[in-house]
Amino acid sequence: HFVSEGPRRALWEQNPVDRDMLRLDRVQASPQALLRVFCQVLIALTDLAERETLNGEPPDTWMVPDDHYGVGLKGHLVRLRTSKKLLMAVYVAAGIDDEELCCKAGLRAFHLLLPLLQMKRTPSFLFQAYAVVHSAVRVFLQAAADREAREAPEGPTDRGVMHPEVRRVLCCLSKAVVGCARDADEPELLAAVLDAEFDDQEGILAKAAARAAEGRPEGAPPPADPCEGASGEQRAIWEYLLTVPELQEKAGGYDGPLKGVATEVLPLLKAGPAEAWAKIDQDHPRALEMACRVVEEAIAENMGGEAEEWVKEMEERCKSKTKEVVTTEPPKPSGQPIPGLDPPQEDLDEEQADKELLEEDEAERKDLEIQFIEPSEEQLERWEEDKKAVEERRVARVERAEERVQARREECCRRIQVTVLPRVRRVREL
Repeated sequence: HFVSEGPRRALWEQNPVDRDMLRLDRVQASPQALLRVFCQVLIALTDLAERETLNGEPPDTWMVPDDHYGVGLKGHLVRLRTSKKLLMAVYVAAGIDDEELCCKAGLRAFHLLLPLLQMKRTPSFLFQAYAVVHSAVRVFLQAAADREAREAPEGPTDRGVMHPEVRRVLCCLSKAVVGCARDADEPELLAAVLDAEFDDQEGILAKAAARAAEGRPEGAPPPADPCEGASGEQRAIWEYLLTVPELQEKAGGYDGPLKGVATEVLPLLKAGPAEAWAKIDQDHPRALEMACRVVEEAIAENMGGEAEEWVKEMEERCKSKTKEVVTTEPPKPSGQPIPGLDPPQEDLDEEQADKELLEEDEAERKDLEIQFIEPSEEQLERWEEDKKAVEERRVARVERAEERVQARREECCRRIQVTVLPRVRRVREL
């Protein structure tokens, strides 16, 4: 009803992704409830196709080596044609503003096409699929982040579209879109994608930093990391864009809210590691990290001599910083004995008294038994109460013994932390 299937043609005459087309006129005329069910059916069909075609074959029949594209071609065709169903689900879910269905279909499409993305040269028709999923998921993610920021002052939660897996896949999609545009040999397309991605990532990180700044107390110093509040994946994709050669001019002249050591050093990595090294602020918390990246790039460009000098320089700086921190003598042992495990005299006396009480009750019971006299109800109740009281006192003594063991263990750990570990750390660092 909603999908028109195209004619079967030879493989070299068609794009496998474009075989099925969405009938937009019928989609626009249908109620949201029906369209939501339609999206769920499309996702279920992809599960069925994977089970029937992909899971029935060994992995090496659908992971196509770059030097032999004939192997596993059937599996790749199934992935491409099945991905179109997920793309249609993304379109429809975005149109009815169902963020959970949209993200679910988008994540499934990303993982479904991942084997093709891992090839040395990415097929050009993957760009359309990943660009659609990337745009739809990003719109919903940003809308959810803004909504959570308004409703919850403590920051965004990890529910629904705000789940870390969604944010992680979105960053992977950003990298995939840039990679597909680069492999397409379209300089104008690549430039447009990189420029838009740079601006989008800047806006995302700037919003995250603004939300983090609202939670800091008044008068607090600015953070050393201008990307405070962003996830590790978001920082990684931002710093990746700073190193892309096509964005070197834009990144090098960046003067926005995210300006810091990363924007000073990373744009110069590809142009010249020596220039990047000169831009490193040696007192910055990330100076050692930036130095490692510069040295790695220098080694990649066969600048072994300069890299060796920079490593020695950073080693000396690290040693001097360590000596500045490790200046105080570790505390001396207190000389006090650790808590003992022996029970106090009160517990021993109580245990002996309970033992005598039970022996007296047992002797009284046996005396009545010898005389063939039935004990009265009062005697039975008293014996039972004595047993319960003795058991309660025994359990209390066991709990106190466990507390003594725990106190001894905690005191031993504290003494190791206070007296032993500082000495070990001092020996290792000096």
